[in-house]
Amino acid sequence: MIIKLNIDDENALALKNNTKRVDVRANIQDTNDYDKLKKGDTIEYFSNKLGIFYAKVKEVNHYQTLKELFTLEGTRYTTSINNKETIKNKGFYAIHIEYLYSENTVWEELYDKAKRVRNPRDISGMISAGHGAGDRGRAGRHRAGAYRGRDRI
Repeated sequence: MIIKLNIDDENALALKNNTKRVDVRANIQDTNDYDKLKKGDTIEYFSNKLGIFYAKVKEVNHYQTLKELFTLEGTRYTTSINNKETIKNKGFYAIHIEYLYSENTVWEELYDKAKRVRNPRDISGMISAGHGAGDRGRAGRHRAGAYRGRDRI
């Protein structure tokens, strides 16, 4: 299921930058049935600054009081909420999300992720090129010699 939601710019940036991971939504309208959201669903957010971006739902929790919210979710990773009167009357939902991508910056984000993967420092610790010290076959000697300036290819 895909649900479309508006979000203010401050909370949108916090979700994108992974400083906030829980979108708190007041149960204001009957049209937004957050209770139907489940793990694996997609949220299409719209903010003025970021435009359209997508997030995957990891978990959805419903609370009746602020005491429940702060006891069980804390404040470190939750987005801010402006309508406290609604929370008192109808409760709210804490939607745990994982940021996926933004329509406006999808190519830049993919490029940045690729650069992180292709970082030689990261890769050099994960793979071993050539043969080990105890396994010096013909190819190993030739390759080693090529690097020292002997027997250049």
